[in-house]
Amino acid sequence: MNRKTAFTAIAALPFALAARAGEEKKPEPKKQTTCPVMKGQPIDRNRYIDVKGKRVYVCCSGCINQVKANPDKYIKRLEDQGVEFEKAPAKE
Repeated sequence: MNRKTAFTAIAALPFALAARAGEEKKPEPKKQTTCPVMKGQPIDRNRYIDVKGKRVYVCCSGCINQVKANPDKYIKRLEDQGVEFEKAPAKE
C-alpha cells in the first residue's frame, strides 16, 4: 500500500465509524416466557392458542379464552415486549 492510499484510508476511518455509530440497533428478539394475560406468570408450553398465524402461549386454560376474546390486545402486549412469535402451523 502506498502512502497516498494509506492516508486516504486513515482519513476516511472517522467518517465510517461515525456512520456506524448513528445506526440504530434493533433489540434482540426474544422467546415468549411469560403469559400475556397474567403478566409475569410463566407460560405452560402445553397451553397455547394459534391466532393470526402466531402461536401465543399462556399459563392456564382460562387465559386461552381471554386471548381468544381479544387477540390483538395480547399480541400487541407481547410485541411491545420484543417477543418473537412462533409461527402457527398451517391448517390443512
